[in-house]
Amino acid sequence: LSFFMSATLFGFLMAMQAADRDDLQSRRLWMYVAWAAAALAILSKGLEAVVLPGAVFVIYTLVSRDWKRWKQLHYYGGLLIFLVIAAPWYVLVSLRNPDFFHYFFIYQHFERFLTPVAHRPGALWYFIPILIACVLPWWP
Repeated sequence: LSFFMSATLFGFLMAMQAADRDDLQSRRLWMYVAWAAAALAILSKGLEAVVLPGAVFVIYTLVSRDWKRWKQLHYYGGLLIFLVIAAPWYVLVSLRNPDFFHYFFIYQHFERFLTPVAHRPGALWYFIPILIACVLPWWP
């Protein structure tokens, strides 16, 4: 997961660097690398593999106020690459296990965290001190 998420961000950053040089062919290649890496990341862990790099992209564009980056993502080719890599496995598993879609996408990604279905006794803020304690050594 970490490798593919890093590859996604690396491909994106390389594409943005190529965009700054007006190198369309290089930008397209690196964006396709980012889309392929995102597909492999989602195969390795699930939706968070796309949500986290996506959040980085959104924060990047908000901080830099560089809205033209949204036009440089090569959506059509990128989504095609993403679906060709990621979709077959999810389709096959869903065909063989009809409950898979709900269990994996709904239960594992949303219900466990947003509802009491997982019987989590802790308060909502429970993970904040753990996150701070784990990240604190790396701040300096």
